[in-house]
Amino acid sequence: MLAASLPFLLALVDPGQATPTTYQDQRSGIRFFRDAPPDMFPAYWLREPISAQSEPLASEEWERTRLALLRAMDRYPPSVLKQYLSRIYLVQSMKFYGVGYAGTHTQSHIYIANSGVRRGFSNVFLEATFHHEFAHVLQLRQPKFLDRAGWSAVLPSGFRYLGNGLLAVKSGTHSVSYDASLHPDGFLAEYSKSSLDEDFCLIAEGLFLGKPTFWVAYDRHEKLRRKIDLVIQFYSRIDSSFTEEKFRSWAR
Repeated sequence: MLAASLPFLLALVDPGQATPTTYQDQRSGIRFFRDAPPDMFPAYWLREPISAQSEPLASEEWERTRLALLRAMDRYPPSVLKQYLSRIYLVQSMKFYGVGYAGTHTQSHIYIANSGVRRGFSNVFLEATFHHEFAHVLQLRQPKFLDRAGWSAVLPSGFRYLGNGLLAVKSGTHSVSYDASLHPDGFLAEYSKSSLDEDFCLIAEGLFLGKPTFWVAYDRHEKLRRKIDLVIQFYSRIDSSFTEEKFRSWAR
């Protein structure tokens, strides 16, 4: 992972607390929260069947989480962050529909869980979650930027997505580890088959993380390459600085 220059931050410290509960990134204006304010979730999320629940982020995880997300944010022009994202809520854990989530989103907010490195929430995992959830936000806000007809043309004959990520988790088919056996059919991982949105977001996540294995798969498999090209096209419409060359540079 390339080192990123971190923006200056404005700290908003609650009286009597050693660890800040809110930060604002001066580059983008995005606010970070770890204190789970009452209005964190939309009201309808609190009702059945969603039944949203969360636990506050441990104070000792605040700084590591914040810096990991700033590294992820550094890959986007400030103008893109300002236009599409206003808040990031950081929690130790959260549940919806009785199922644990690592991340979720609204049209302008992102929610990210961190239960500690020992439970798999490494810096890279946190960065990946940011890219994944921000990709969802961008899709919601700019659906016309994705060539869905072109995407459908790449899918295997007779293939149907499972439906959504929740169904994949409940059915135990939610692995996000790259699976070479799926690449010839245009999928990065098992979870890619859950929905078009998750398929798209796994590819977006791979582009921004810059994994060398991602580009090996791109170069070897035509169907996967065609879908990745459509995701690059989507991002180039978000901002013209997003090019294949730029994405590839992060893997070097």
